[in-house]
Amino acid sequence: MGGHSQSLVKVPRIKGNSVIVQAGANGARIGILELAVNRGRIGIIRNRFMRPDQYKPKDDRQIRELIDQYKKEVKNNFNDLRFK
Repeated sequence: MGGHSQSLVKVPRIKGNSVIVQAGANGARIGILELAVNRGRIGIIRNRFMRPDQYKPKDDRQIRELIDQYKKEVKNNFNDLRFK
């Protein structure tokens, strides 16, 4: 899997012993690659994508507390910084 180019690669490519896939940029999609290996050969069964918010999971209280704490620390420690 790659991520540097942030490209959406809908059709996986096999190069040597590697499968090349990418789900695009900025976490907009989650890639799900199903493959099989038989006698050292790679076979792609299916490649699909879903959106992270597709199932609208319930907010995790502990994670939310960590995020809120981080935001507060950033605001308190870096609020006066000006980037040019």
